[in-house]
Amino acid sequence: MKILSQKSVSAKVFAATVTTLSLLLAATAGCLLTTRHKLSEASHTLASIPLCDDGRKQTVFPLSEAAYQARFLDDSTIVYISDRSLHLWHYLSGKDVVAIQGHTGHIHDYEISPNRSQIATASADGTIRIWDANTTRCLAVSQPLDTLDQPGWTMLHDIVYHPSGKRIMSADMCGKKVWRAADLKLMKGYESDLFYLRNGLLSPGWETACVPIIPPEGNQGFKIYHKNDCLFTHTGSDIAWCYSPDGKRLLTVKDDGTMYIWDVSPSVLRKHRSMTFMNGPEIPVTAAAFSPDGTQLASAHTDGTVRIWNAHNGVQREVLHWEGRHIGSLSFNPTGSRILAVSNDSCEVCIWGPFHWVI
Repeated sequence: MKILSQKSVSAKVFAATVTTLSLLLAATAGCLLTTRHKLSEASHTLASIPLCDDGRKQTVFPLSEAAYQARFLDDSTIVYISDRSLHLWHYLSGKDVVAIQGHTGHIHDYEISPNRSQIATASADGTIRIWDANTTRCLAVSQPLDTLDQPGWTMLHDIVYHPSGKRIMSADMCGKKVWRAADLKLMKGYESDLFYLRNGLLSPGWETACVPIIPPEGNQGFKIYHKNDCLFTHTGSDIAWCYSPDGKRLLTVKDDGTMYIWDVSPSVLRKHRSMTFMNGPEIPVTAAAFSPDGTQLASAHTDGTVRIWNAHNGVQREVLHWEGRHIGSLSFNPTGSRILAVSNDSCEVCIWGPFHWVI
């Protein structure tokens, strides 16, 4: 019986030892998993930082004259306007800037076609011109506004392409007009409050429009229209800035730099108000742009910084610096890997990237 008792004790000791070892192994495995998870989180965080020299690869290019509204035509070509000229610059190859001329008045706006093969310009001379992006040849010229029985103002302010590439909408002080993109023949014109299309007022698919509330009509704010149906009215100091590429979200900015992204899809606005607060420093905004896929948002501020945000949750991701410059224009390249900024107080453009964003 004594021997059996020792065996029983030995069995119990052995079982306890096995249990202890199992617990230790489980704890070790848990630590390894936790460490691996933390390393995974760390690599995710590191991967979200641009893979460049110091995390902020920056190249400043001097220009021969002041530029504004500069954008990428493709990953290697910049398009910008200056007075009466449209400029194409293959900045990566170091080639000279190509100046395209033809307008007799100041160019107020330009638009790159959806297939990026053509560029349309709108001028104070009351005409729209379409240019071949490869040969720089003028393909079409619209009938001047002052020949369309339009009294008073004849300046064209903004133009936008329809996603199909078959129509162009323009805005002037008398309203909106729709032109056939193939030959710039006027299709229809009508009075409207949309004097400016690009500054966040017309969605890319022409589905919704954001109309500012201007005193003495009422308090400051904006209204969202779907066709002729007012879906939403907001009162406040918010200024509509730009739509996301899919036209479902709208960035608005207050005077103090506070930013919100609103869900402005008609199905949502008919039910409730939805917005995302950008939790960053309250510094006035001078320019903003969504990335082509709508996942990132870049905003320029009066302190010479460009801040990159996650456009879905409003979390700030990067802070880029261009001290001493007033940035008047921002844009992403077609792949979303580079950001272009234009200085309004110097003849310079600045390019950051390439970036490797992690969602």
